[in-house]
Amino acid sequence: MRDVLMKALLKKITLILIGLAMIIGATLVSPALHEIGLSYPDADPALLPLLVTLPSLTLLLGLVISSVLSSKVAAKPLILLGLLLILVSGVLPAFLHDLTLIILLRGILGVGMGMIMPLQMTLFAQYPEKERSVLIGCNSAVNCVIGVFFIALAGKLALKDWHLIFYMYAIFLPILLAAILFIPYERPSASKTAASSGQGAKLPKEIFVYCGFVAVGMVTYYVILTNMAFYLNDHQLGNAAVVGMLTAAGTAGSAAGAFLMPWLERLLKQYAAPITMAFMAVGFVLLIQTQTVVTVGAGYVLQSFCQGVFGCLITFKFTQMVALEKVSAATSCYMGTVFSSQFLAPYLMLGLQTLPGLGTMRAVFGLYAVVMVVVSAVFLLVVRRESRQIV
Repeated sequence: MRDVLMKALLKKITLILIGLAMIIGATLVSPALHEIGLSYPDADPALLPLLVTLPSLTLLLGLVISSVLSSKVAAKPLILLGLLLILVSGVLPAFLHDLTLIILLRGILGVGMGMIMPLQMTLFAQYPEKERSVLIGCNSAVNCVIGVFFIALAGKLALKDWHLIFYMYAIFLPILLAAILFIPYERPSASKTAASSGQGAKLPKEIFVYCGFVAVGMVTYYVILTNMAFYLNDHQLGNAAVVGMLTAAGTAGSAAGAFLMPWLERLLKQYAAPITMAFMAVGFVLLIQTQTVVTVGAGYVLQSFCQGVFGCLITFKFTQMVALEKVSAATSCYMGTVFSSQFLAPYLMLGLQTLPGLGTMRAVFGLYAVVMVVVSAVFLLVVRRESRQIV
């Protein structure tokens, strides 16, 4: 009996730790982007952001692969393959100096992340509702805490040698071994597979309207994440260690936002999402106050907090807008919007900087502050219209 309980506990712990890939997978190298750029002075400026953004694009491929194969293959071997891809593609750049090859490996890492994401949720869904909610909560809390430590450490290591950061992906070796030992081989039934993939589900047009707001929020936020190292360096506000600490603080802010979302939703009701977007504009206003790193850091943490709130609000809203059998399809639409926006964000930044008056990051951040005010006002009108239709 004790052995059975221990195996069940170790399975839960393993499932939770698998989620670490989504926290540190792409963002772990973000504090070192400036130092990596110094090693490749002749590289195209558009290449460096790919170290962070490319996994967000190839993650979509991983989602498709996982969705197609999960109807034919058990979850366990797919999870093991995803973890193996993350481990190998994560650690190998520590031994490489070819930037193109490193970027290619980052793309493979994203595929592994995408394969794991839906399968982890599928295994969580096998638990009773109360136990499932606890596990999902622990998944977010535990991995955010670990992520804060790892990202802060990445900033410190970048000052010595940015190659050292990639050794940190070795954490997925014990996670892979735990998955081999403690995740059972259970092939999902055909009915569950069809329900989880949302086959035949037609989503209401409101889903796509909300995804438009998600795209704006993610593009603006990821521009900050991929450019923070350069922004602080341009204004002489800090090095890679400072970027690492800010990124860690931002991760903690996102976790706090997600934790407080239910309370904010009850307090602000249907207006919670547009109000959150309005506070994103406040975050940009703080970011352009470059006199001290404190104001810039406060702006970044506020942005991260708002993203934590906003993401959970939209996900919760989607579960209200569609029937149960369509939730998976709606969630896939949401995740596709999130990660494609993350990939496009730095290129939009580069494009905007070619326009008159927008030649600096500070100017673009100022523009984004205005954009967020306008978009939040439009969002407010949308939810007011929805409220009137319900009445």
